[in-house]
Amino acid sequence: MSDNGTRLIGLAEAARRLGDTGRGGRGVYSATLTRWIQTDVRAGDGTRVKLRAVRIGSKWATCQDWLDAFIERITATHVAPDNAPALRTPAERERGVAAANATLALLGV
Repeated sequence: MSDNGTRLIGLAEAARRLGDTGRGGRGVYSATLTRWIQTDVRAGDGTRVKLRAVRIGSKWATCQDWLDAFIERITATHVAPDNAPALRTPAERERGVAAANATLALLGV
């Protein structure tokens, strides 16, 4: 048991729980989770995030709550907030630049 009463799981089980979310639709290897524990992952905002785990003998263990928190942390910086403005297409940006240039020309700037 972890300190909050959640059942600890081995990295192979944690990798299985992630399913086929690896590159190319393949599964995630337990070695990937070990790397997330020992080194870390760069989140979208540049911060470094490690997967929380405990060492039991020669094995690493984590729990579903820690895995969820890790995934949430690295995902949150890659997802636009609900109040973020919609991205404009290149054509929309060009029209906006042309309109701004026309306004500046009328103002004599």
